[in-house]
Amino acid sequence: MWKSLSIVAAILTAGAAFFSYQNVQQFKNERVLLAIAKENQSKAEKHLAEVTSALAENTDGRKKTETERDTIVTETDGLKPKITAVEEEIKERESERDTVTARWTEVKKQVDEAGGIEQLKSQLISLTSQRGTLESEVAGVKGRTNAATARFTSLEQQIADLRRKETWQARGIIEEGFRASIVQVDRDYGFITLSAGNNRGVVSGATLDIKRGGSVVGQAKVTNVEQSYSIADLVGVSAADIQVGDSVSVSAASSSRTWTQSEQAAPSTTAKPAATTPSTPGETPAPADAAPAAPAAPSEPVDPFAPVENPATVTPAEPAPATPAPPAEAPADPFAN
Repeated sequence: MWKSLSIVAAILTAGAAFFSYQNVQQFKNERVLLAIAKENQSKAEKHLAEVTSALAENTDGRKKTETERDTIVTETDGLKPKITAVEEEIKERESERDTVTARWTEVKKQVDEAGGIEQLKSQLISLTSQRGTLESEVAGVKGRTNAATARFTSLEQQIADLRRKETWQARGIIEEGFRASIVQVDRDYGFITLSAGNNRGVVSGATLDIKRGGSVVGQAKVTNVEQSYSIADLVGVSAADIQVGDSVSVSAASSSRTWTQSEQAAPSTTAKPAATTPSTPGETPAPADAAPAAPAAPSEPVDPFAPVENPATVTPAEPAPATPAPPAEAPADPFAN
C-alpha cells in the first residue's frame, strides 16, 4: 500500500515541478516583452520631442523670414517717393540748364556782332561758367538717381527671392538636381534619416524618390528638417525594403523645375519700367529693360537725396581781364570751333 502512495506522491511532485518550471519560463518571457515595450516607448517619446523641437525652430525661422520681407518692402516703399522727387529735380535742373544755354547763345551772338566789346565777352564767360556748373550738378543728380535706382532694383530682387523661398517652404519645393543619401532606417516606425538638411535646401513636406542602382524603389515625405540632416516618413514602401546608403532625389511633384514651368505658363502681371527719356536733343533713349547706367564717380561720398544748391544763388567767378591782342593780329574769338 505504501509503495502505491509513494508512486502517486512522486508523480504529483514531478507534475508540480513541471508546472513550476513552465510558470518561471512564462514569467521570464513576460519580463523580456516588458523591457522591449519600455524601450519602444522611450524611442517614441524621444522622436516626439525631436519633432516638437523641429516644429518650433521651423516656426521661428518662418517668422524671421516674414520680418525680413516686411522690412525690405517698407524700405522699398520709402525709396519710391524719393526717386520721384529726384527725377523732378533733374527735370528742373535740365530746364535751368536750357535757359542758361539759350542766354549763352544769345550773348555769344551779340559778341560776334559787336566785335571787340569786352563787357559782352565778360558776360559770356560768366554765363559759360554757370552753364558748366549746372551741367555738373545735373550729372551729379543723375548719378545719385542711378544709384538709387540700382538700390531699388536690388531690393525688388531680394523681395522676389524671399517670396520664392517662402512659397517653396509652404509648398514643399526643392531645387532641381538635389541629391542625398539615407544614413539611418527606423524599421519600427517607418521613417528614414537623410544626409542633408537646411544646409542643402531641404524643406518640410517635400516628396523624395528613393533610388537604388538607378531604379526608384519607393518614396518618402520630409517631416522634420535640421541644419545638416532631415527626417522623412516612408510612403507606399516598407522599411524592410529600404537600405542605408540608398540615394534620394527630389520627385517631379516637388521639383523647382516643375514649379518654374507652371509659373512661366501663368500670364505675367509685372509691368516693365518705362524707357529713360533722353536728357539732350539727339540722345538715344535707353531701352526699358536696359541696366541702369553707372553713376559718375564723386570726389567724396554723396547722399543721393541731399538737397541740391539752387543755381540761381551761385555766384559766378570773376572773369580775368582780357589781354589785348597785338595790333598786327585780329582779336581771337574764345568761342571759335
